[in-house]
Amino acid sequence: MGHVLGGWTISGNYFITSGQPYTAVQGALNCGSGGGSCSGNGPGNPYDGAFNNAFVGSDGALRLFLGNSSAPVNSVGIYGADACSVFGITGAEPFCSPAVANSLLSLNAINTSGAATVVTSKDVHFIANTAQSDAIYGTPFGNVARNSLRDYWTNIGNFGLFKTVKATERI
Repeated sequence: MGHVLGGWTISGNYFITSGQPYTAVQGALNCGSGGGSCSGNGPGNPYDGAFNNAFVGSDGALRLFLGNSSAPVNSVGIYGADACSVFGITGAEPFCSPAVANSLLSLNAINTSGAATVVTSKDVHFIANTAQSDAIYGTPFGNVARNSLRDYWTNIGNFGLFKTVKATERI
């Protein structure tokens, strides 16, 4: 009876993490809107051009401005004048209208449908670091903290059940 029912072992563990921290950055919007990040290392560029170009490109190290930390992390706003500078092909796009030049627009809506959807800073998580936002916030440096975001958390449970069996008296 001991040989049949004995020798069983149970093992288990549970692994949960809060996710890896990361920093939100942008690419090419500041330079495309006429901001200072693409003017090399001249007097109009507050950024280190060699450092930026070693990463993604002209805007590789630029952090965004914070809108509403409770808004979805993938919601981004951009000012109308900057959207026209970056995305305007003919200048007749809805976001190139002088009526929305100083309005905050949903970058998500522009990317999906080309619509000029006016939003507030409470509707978006991030505001693009562009020439207009630099003027509005009074600084070319975004205020989103480094490593302020976390990717998806890990939640794993493992369970093991095994039996030790003797082949002979000596093994």
